[in-house]
Amino acid sequence: MRPLLPGSSSCFVLVTSRSGLAGLVARNGAHRLTLDLLSCNDSLRLLREVVGAGRVDAEPQSAATLADQCGRLPLALRVAGERAAAEPGLPLRELALDLGDERGRLDLLASDDGDASSAVRAVLSWSYRNLPPAEARLFRLLGLHPGPDFGVPVAAVLADVPLPQAKRLLQSLAGAHLVQASGAGRYRFHDVLRLYAAELVEAEEIRHTAARRMLCWYLHCASAAHHLLLPLFTPHPVVLPEPPDIPAPFTTRGHALAWCETEAANLAAAVRCAAQLGEHALAVQLPGALWGYYDLRKPWTDWIATHEIGLSSARLLGDERKRARITSALGVAYYDLQRFDEAAALFEESLAVSRTVGDDDTGSLDRLGSTYRKQGQFHRALECHRAVLALRLADGNQRSVAVTLNRLGSTYRDLGRFDESLEHLNSSLAIRREIGDLHGQGFALHSIGATYEQLGQLNEAMDAYRQSLAVRREIGDRRGEAELLSCVGNIQLRLGEAGEAREAWTQALTIFRDLGAPQAADVAGKLEALERG
Repeated sequence: MRPLLPGSSSCFVLVTSRSGLAGLVARNGAHRLTLDLLSCNDSLRLLREVVGAGRVDAEPQSAATLADQCGRLPLALRVAGERAAAEPGLPLRELALDLGDERGRLDLLASDDGDASSAVRAVLSWSYRNLPPAEARLFRLLGLHPGPDFGVPVAAVLADVPLPQAKRLLQSLAGAHLVQASGAGRYRFHDVLRLYAAELVEAEEIRHTAARRMLCWYLHCASAAHHLLLPLFTPHPVVLPEPPDIPAPFTTRGHALAWCETEAANLAAAVRCAAQLGEHALAVQLPGALWGYYDLRKPWTDWIATHEIGLSSARLLGDERKRARITSALGVAYYDLQRFDEAAALFEESLAVSRTVGDDDTGSLDRLGSTYRKQGQFHRALECHRAVLALRLADGNQRSVAVTLNRLGSTYRDLGRFDESLEHLNSSLAIRREIGDLHGQGFALHSIGATYEQLGQLNEAMDAYRQSLAVRREIGDRRGEAELLSCVGNIQLRLGEAGEAREAWTQALTIFRDLGAPQAADVAGKLEALERG
């Protein structure tokens, strides 16, 4: 290339390449201009040129979907557009549906005349064939990753190489524009490139081994995060087919929570991937390892989806103990969403299965009692919690005892037995402070505040609520934070502090809406009533 460059400074040369052309920059003084994907508007403009403005404007949503499916890559868009232009009667939505079949998408994005220069697969292969063997191998293996983006550690796990080497390989792939940097130490595929990598890796004999290594690593990290997020809540131990060589990339609670937030979509995708690969022993363990994160952050859609997959895998394995545990955890998600009939049915199913196999059923029985309470069946709730408390006192697990004392105290409050309510709630709080259970302290203080509020002791209620709010914020419990802000607003309104109440409810509403929580409607109603005066 260099001998063809003109020697005169009056000549302008534009060189395009999928490579970063570092040599031209370093030795010839070239100025690099890195082009990103086409914008959505530019993608639609290109489709209008190829397909016709009328057809694109008549189906704007289908055209936008088509652009996304082509990864907003100009060549892919042009090939897809030319296919649509060749069939004037073909609605764009039908072409988008065809492209929705991911395994066939690269075949559809090939020119009908077989021209290798305009076939997407051929164009992608130009960059791929120029890769050194190690980079090419990592590119293929990354096609196994089920999520939207990935970090250096999971690339190292897939390729079974040390972290520094994985970092160098990813940087090389990014330089060849076969992956795109998406943040500090994180990368993603353009959609069509992901499909191309996935197609290539199907020929890899070690693909299942590499995928299992990746899933084991995600399980290991999720379990490590759980122990940092909820250290006193001990799930059943994780069993890995092989211990991962790459450690979890965090050692503190804050970093574990941040890792879970970053990897949330990948963790949910890992559960689906495990089930699809037939790695059901991993698919049944992943939901339990995710409990700490799910309980704190309440991503209910992922919570329900992953647990339903885990439940199917437990049934396929015939593992009734795991079936009972996953069913109970699934019930908690429906309980949080205030779908109490569905929650009760799940807790009853878990209870029945646990008793059949002789497993500990106190967790499901206690949760069933809480659900009865929400359904207004206070005496049935009391029976459940009393039975559980007797068993847990005998067992001696202080955290479990504190949980049930809290639930009993809340039930006594609903029955108007306020002295017994405060007695049980204060006992729960004392235990939780003694064992250092911050998460539980937030629950106990919230419940104590609710009892004082019903007694009309508003200053005491406000003090308890504010203490609970501080704890919820410290541990990152956003749903709990929003609930406390709503309660604080209630007290402030009763104290004649309408402006402060509005501020607290506005903050609560923002969080509830962000979470998709059903309590958003109630808080919005309170704000509307406040505005009406």
